[in-house]
Amino acid sequence: MLLLGQIILLLVLLIVCGVAPGFFVVRRFRLGPLEKFCAAIGLSLVLLYLAAFAIYLIDLPHTQWGASQTVKGGIGGFLATDGPFWAVSAACLAMGLASLRDLARVMSARQVRRPILWFGLLLAWFIALLAIIRNYNGGGWGGDWLEHFQRTIFFLDHVPSNVDIVGGYKLPARPPMMNLLAGHFLAQVGDDFELFQAAFVFLNLLVFFPCCLLARALVRRGGRRLGALAVLFAAGPLVMQNVTYTWTKFLSAFYVILAIWFYLAAWRKADMPRMAAAFFALSAGVLVHFSAGPYLVFMALHYMAAVFWKRKAKVRELAAVVLPGVLLLATWFAWSIAVYGAKTTFASNTAVTPSQQVEGDNLTKIAGNLFDTIVPHPLRNDAYMDVFKQASQAGYVRDYTFLIYQTNVIFGMGCVGGLMAIWLLWKAFVKGRHAAGGQQRLFWILFIAFNLLVGVAVHGERDTFGVAHVTLQPLVLLGVTFIAGSFRYMPTILRWLVIAGCLVDFGLGVLLQAHVESFDNSPQKTVFVASIGINGNVAVPLYGAENELVRFAWSNWLAKHERDVVKEWIALSAPIAPRNPQAQRVYQAARNTLGLMQAGDAENWGGWYARHDDTMNFLGDRLAWCSTVVKCLVLAGFAAMMLVIVRESLSVGGSPRGTTSGKAAARRGA
Repeated sequence: MLLLGQIILLLVLLIVCGVAPGFFVVRRFRLGPLEKFCAAIGLSLVLLYLAAFAIYLIDLPHTQWGASQTVKGGIGGFLATDGPFWAVSAACLAMGLASLRDLARVMSARQVRRPILWFGLLLAWFIALLAIIRNYNGGGWGGDWLEHFQRTIFFLDHVPSNVDIVGGYKLPARPPMMNLLAGHFLAQVGDDFELFQAAFVFLNLLVFFPCCLLARALVRRGGRRLGALAVLFAAGPLVMQNVTYTWTKFLSAFYVILAIWFYLAAWRKADMPRMAAAFFALSAGVLVHFSAGPYLVFMALHYMAAVFWKRKAKVRELAAVVLPGVLLLATWFAWSIAVYGAKTTFASNTAVTPSQQVEGDNLTKIAGNLFDTIVPHPLRNDAYMDVFKQASQAGYVRDYTFLIYQTNVIFGMGCVGGLMAIWLLWKAFVKGRHAAGGQQRLFWILFIAFNLLVGVAVHGERDTFGVAHVTLQPLVLLGVTFIAGSFRYMPTILRWLVIAGCLVDFGLGVLLQAHVESFDNSPQKTVFVASIGINGNVAVPLYGAENELVRFAWSNWLAKHERDVVKEWIALSAPIAPRNPQAQRVYQAARNTLGLMQAGDAENWGGWYARHDDTMNFLGDRLAWCSTVVKCLVLAGFAAMMLVIVRESLSVGGSPRGTTSGKAAARRGA
């Protein structure tokens, strides 16, 4: 029951702190209701980031969550949370109350109520999927989920600045905004990993709101019915993975897509505040994840080449565009340079470090990655699936489809959706059915081409399965939004093809993924096996052929259970150690390893593992006893969502005539 109360409190804090402070600032701006709501979310998170970073820098008195607990999870630990963070949340609540009348007016607008309703349903959907997952795995992925938790604990517990994050990275390898946001909430509700998961699901899913907003700009009346967009989100394997996996790329995509809306609106209306908001949002996106960098570069180049010279107050607008974003970025980069130096700040970037190790011509690497990102691996012979051979047939099929959905920019939109997006683009651009005119048509062509090419080029490594998962999430989400906005205007046969594609995507990319990620050892079956090798006087867990899943999945399981494995070997070898020299060596090496782990935990991670009984629990672990019920609820929920999209398919609409014009968008509150 304590966990349920913590999750409810977490959601309340996420809603209050994620909307109220920003809305208090933008409530008087002349923006459409949904536009104002999205701007409030974006600004709220920036203000919250600044507050959390200030708390970290000032190093205010800090009480580690649970430090005063005599029994883990007791009420004493719940009360022993951080006063500065509670003060920030209280200020957010006060700003929300001060602007309650204006907020109620915005919330009463249909174009705001419906996205909020669908967001709530999607949040419940993805938390249900999260309740199935007990180990993160898929393809060759590993480490990121734990890395971002360690980065959050870094700020929350003020660990030493020279600590190595998992994977050997230093802190500046990734920007800090989402980790600081998560730390703000964990300081108040508890620093359990399952609460961290829930916070990341909420923050990553926020990208749904600007997609609802942009649907109205991509297709005339495209934002009136959001059922198709919600279903494409729920059935999308790439969406599911990015929302439930604890990394930061979808919150970065939130800012990128919001920036696109503001940029196009500012361009049409010669509106300086919106233009400043667009580049400020892109700067915030970079602070969440560096994958927003190519989109910021493109917008800056396009602005200077096509927009700046036609503006009336050029210098004033340029200052409004540049200064807020630069100051926001400086909050992180100035501190990082002061603490780590310029070389570590910029050269430790995860896009830079691997590229220094690539053999051969860099252009060849880029061309190869670009080709592999567009052409899925089943159509090529250079992406070897042999490394994914495993005892579990479900695991192999999952990895096979995972490496299509997650790494391919076309199939990231779905097995049918990606091809449908290409057809829709051909109609809009090649056949000239683009009501916004030639300038915006050229903008979108350049936007797609530039960010596809540069987004692939910035990836440092050669990856024969494709690299759509690195920086191309905003492009994929734009494609999904375009499909959803156009759905009710498609020919009947194409609508049913999209629905059939959702069924396939859900089965192979969502349900199967969650099912395989639910695998863990139980009294009935051992899925993951770790033997022990001895390196000097330290025990090293080793992968064995008897494992059900591939080595990559085992490595993720081991990252979660490493201490449990070592303790198990201590328990197994202790009874026979006195009379067996080999068992004695294993016993002593395992004891030494556990001692090193516990010392490193105390020195580098604020004693997080010690406070949690050396155990890392996922939400799926806490709800494993009812996983069958949760899976049935997921199936029932998906059936209900399919009824929604079928109903939308049966409602016949007129021709959308491409993208909305500026005047039409303005009349609808753009």
